[in-house]
Amino acid sequence: MSAEHFTARRQEERRKKSLTQGNRKSFSGFSTARKEEKNIWIAVEDNGPGIPKESREHVFEMFYSGKNKVSDSRRSLGLGRALCRSIVNAHGGEIALYDCDPQGCCF
Repeated sequence: MSAEHFTARRQEERRKKSLTQGNRKSFSGFSTARKEEKNIWIAVEDNGPGIPKESREHVFEMFYSGKNKVSDSRRSLGLGRALCRSIVNAHGGEIALYDCDPQGCCF
């Protein structure tokens, strides 16, 4: 097994784990990945309640926790997306938030 294949497999396992742990209600999500020349494109989508327009400019800020909560019993520290942005930027990449019609988000 090549190092590239091993790394890709581990990344897929991490994305699946993140989707199942992050969406503990009845939301579902999926991820896709593709390679184009020197770039790797990874999309993570869900069908949750989405992120309100007034919160979108803040979603990658450290300690930001929006109004839409998955569960009142879980408290968000607002670190997940900020850490993702830091990791992606450290590798020379970009991360962005897009709408998924009719509901949900795509990163």
